[in-house]
Amino acid sequence: ATGLPQFMPTTARRLGTTVEALGRMSAVAQMAWVELYLSRQQKAVGSLKKAYQLAMAVFYPVAAKWESPYREFPSDVQAANPGIRTPADYVALMNRGARLPDEVSV
Repeated sequence: ATGLPQFMPTTARRLGTTVEALGRMSAVAQMAWVELYLSRQQKAVGSLKKAYQLAMAVFYPVAAKWESPYREFPSDVQAANPGIRTPADYVALMNRGARLPDEVSV
């Protein structure tokens, strides 16, 4: 994964760039690619208005469509991400590592 958005090579190619090009860009320039990625995700999954929907658009896009942030991930996803059973768990972890003035609610 490369740059601010931490895009993998396949994701970068789907957007029309490369991880090498992203790596040479400033953080501000990379934000245009983040915006493009999220706009495509929003078209694919629908609303990204709730924190869990936005987080899932990046972490596990299928879950961005789930009606509840408390629905459990499949066992293989849980096994690969210890302590993360639900989108709500992921948002809680995200909040612990964030430098935001207030927590983002699920």
